[in-house]
Amino acid sequence: MDYFDYASTTPMDARVLEVYREVAENYWGNPNSLHDTGGSAKELLDRCTDALARLLGVPSAGLTFTSGGSAGNAAALHALAHGRKHLGSHIIIGGAEHASLHTAAGQLGAAGFEITVIPSMENGLIDLRQLKSALREETILVSIAHCNGEIGVIQPMGDIKEILRDSAALLHSDLVQSFGKWPVEEAVRHADSFTISSHKIHGPKGMGALYIDPSIELLPVQRHSGTPDLPGITAFTAAAERATPMPDHYLMLRNSFFSSLDAKMGNGYRVYEGPPGHQLPQVIGLGIDGIEGQWLMLECNRQGMAISTGSACQSGMQGIPITLKSMGATERDGKEFIRISFGPSTTLKKIDRLTDTLAEVRLSILSGGVI
Repeated sequence: MDYFDYASTTPMDARVLEVYREVAENYWGNPNSLHDTGGSAKELLDRCTDALARLLGVPSAGLTFTSGGSAGNAAALHALAHGRKHLGSHIIIGGAEHASLHTAAGQLGAAGFEITVIPSMENGLIDLRQLKSALREETILVSIAHCNGEIGVIQPMGDIKEILRDSAALLHSDLVQSFGKWPVEEAVRHADSFTISSHKIHGPKGMGALYIDPSIELLPVQRHSGTPDLPGITAFTAAAERATPMPDHYLMLRNSFFSSLDAKMGNGYRVYEGPPGHQLPQVIGLGIDGIEGQWLMLECNRQGMAISTGSACQSGMQGIPITLKSMGATERDGKEFIRISFGPSTTLKKIDRLTDTLAEVRLSILSGGVI
């Protein structure tokens, strides 16, 4: 199977898997236990926390390991909202946020908070003018993802933080799609809180991290009191240390993909992407004219190629993808949407085979008069 769904999840790196196995065999104690077996596990847990904090450039006191990006997003929004409720009850989120943030915002809305959703512009960037207009004295929290998971648009975190500069609002950012794939220093510098995930960077599934600036005064937040998944934490840390953004390499693959598609299909498709400098090159969101994305995904699968129709966290849900809806796309656009994402196994030969398939499927459907 030629895999073009790296934005959804990634296989574990072989060396990361070795780390996982070694820790599972030799550090199986509970870090919360007071005996030597637990003490060895606690020492390793602390080393992982410090190592990941150094990699991110943040104090380790603000870093907590979670069960993944979705859990971290939910925990961040609830902790920051309830912890700042004495200052106000207004929350702003981007319209193209991950489903976990829309769910958490809905729960906070039911609990008495006022939620404002800011749409994206046609190029996928957040509408900064609407964000500025929506900001109020009682706004306590803004959540904008650094990188969109469905079309790969990178948001201008510095510009967003500047809009919030004179307000009491904190900034949370979902870094799940960008961490390990794109430089995140700017986002980390401007965010008061952020989340990252392991399985997007060839680490184990069910593992992530949440950072909340420890200088922020919050009401006590309940921490996970069970036994930490030390093999998962250590493997996640190893994957993070091995992750190396390669935007130039993936930009070459992206350009090759579109050159090949242009030659075989002409203008029979449309692309959803950000302006130069604001696009994760290994994520491609597009629609093939006249072909439903789900049907195209199944046909590609039949021919040995894995693509997707957007975020896997939305699979089975009716309606237009969250990102396209925020951009004002039509229902037809949503039905025709597919996402292609590259990773270490992606080659020019595989890209050529994929564009062959996309063009052949479209030609077959159009010549047969089936839409």
